[in-house]
Parts: sequence; structure tokens; C-alpha cells
Amino acid sequence: MTAIKAKAFAKLNLTLEVLGKRNDGFHEISSIMQTISLADHIEVTTARELSLECDLPSLNNNENLAMRAACLLRESLEIRDGAHIRISKEIPLAAGLGGGSSDAVVVLKLLRRLWAVELTDTDLLKMVAEIGSDLPFFVNGGTAIVQGKGERVRQIPNNKSTVFVVVIPELNMQDKTKGMYSKLELGDFTSGGLSRKLEARIRGGGDIPDQLLHNAFQEVLLRTVPSVRKSYEALQAVGREEIHLTGSGPALFSRVSSQDSGRAIQLLLQYRHGENSFVVESALGNCSPE
Repeated sequence: MTAIKAKAFAKLNLTLEVLGKRNDGFHEISSIMQTISLADHIEVTTARELSLECDLPSLNNNENLAMRAACLLRESLEIRDGAHIRISKEIPLAAGLGGGSSDAVVVLKLLRRLWAVELTDTDLLKMVAEIGSDLPFFVNGGTAIVQGKGERVRQIPNNKSTVFVVVIPELNMQDKTKGMYSKLELGDFTSGGLSRKLEARIRGGGDIPDQLLHNAFQEVLLRTVPSVRKSYEALQAVGREEIHLTGSGPALFSRVSSQDSGRAIQLLLQYRHGENSFVVESALGNCSPE
């Protein structure tokens, strides 16, 4: 029995600008995305049939994005072999961290090796764009500017390591992303200029000014979701002045100077404010072998 393992990294949106609504019903975005060290663990093994096992029972079904991606690959290339996919979750669900999308892409990369199929990353990009808007970014991960509805990805060379504290507020919302887009008003739309400026700063080897870190959904969530406001205020109470939302939330993040500083903040958040948080650092890619 052959087994292949890898990590599927989460992401942060350093920027997430919404430019407007497209004719196809999607929204045009411009976003600087960054993979981070928080990761799920994926294993694929040889098997007669295609099956999936996840340590979260709610994801143990054929609607799991990773299973849908695996079925698409198998059908598209007319593969007769099976595989058993095992996912161990560390990335919180529906938090704006892209865990499901990252899992799906890493499963495809591992199945590509397990089944020994000829499939380039360019082919993979086209395939995953059919499944979900976040998936194309995770083919390479690292730092990238993502545009369109998420299908246009341009890598940004970036070897600088950044440490973040990520806080996970509680939020139970059906069709969260769709719901958050419906709350946006005309004044929440921007031109994409902040993302372009941040891309130029990173390419030039400069620092990342907090004033360029913008998320179209942040003020909406702070106004309308008490749990996000509570976590935001907890971060302020432990001395964080620059606090940012990732994706359509609810996860918040703040940059810190070091792992030690991050762990001290994490302890304060946990014991003084009851907040669930992680200390993470930027990751250079995705699908890290284990």
C-alpha cells in the first residue's frame, strides 16, 4: 500500500478589495493573499474505490470540497484506480482561512502523484477554478495577488517571514460568504489601488504598512456581528492597535514582532478574554511534504 502525506496551509487576505458586481453574479475582487503555517494534514493511500475520511464528522461526506475535486480529477482523466483520502483538521471551519479550498488542492496534488498522471500546475489551475474561487491561489500558495473572481493569480516573490496572531470569533451563518457580500454597500467598493500598492511594496522588498491592509467586509462585520466586535476589542485590550479581517471573516489577525511576543498575546487572549487564537508565520508555498 502506497501512502503520501502533505500539509495543506491556511491563508490570510492581507488585502481584500471588492471592486463591484459582475454580469455573471460574482463580485470582482483584488486581494493580496498569503499562506500561513496553520495547516491541515492530508494523506492519500492506494485503494480500490475512491473514499474520504475526515476527523470532523460534518465533513465526512461526498460534498466535501476535497472529495468533489478528487471525483472531478478521476472523471476528467478517466482514471480507474481508487484512493482513500484522510484529512485531519487544524484549520477552523468557515473562518475566512481557506481550509477547505487548500485541502482540495493538496488532495489533487497528492492524487496526481499517487495515480502518476500527467497534469501540470497550469492544468490544475484551470480544473480547480471550476470548483471554487479560492482554489487557484492554493495551487502555488506563498504570496500572490488574486483578481477577477479568484481565478487570476499572479505570484509575488517574498522571502520575508512575518508572524501573526489569528483570533477565531464564533460565527454561525448559513452561506456566510454569500451573506456577507449581500451586506456590502456602494461605499464599501474600492478600485483595487491598495492591493496594487501593496504588491509593489512587497516586490520592492519594502515593509508592509498597516494602512494598506484593507478588507471590504471588516466594518460590516464589526457593525453587525457582536462576536467579531468582542474579539476585536479583546485584541485591543492586549495592546494590538492594527487588527485586520481575513476573507469574509470572522477570523481576525494582527502582526507581531516575534513568536515569543505572539505566544504572550495568545495567553492573554485565552486566559483574560476566553478567545481562541493561533500564533502563525507566513509560509512560502502549499502542499508541504510530511
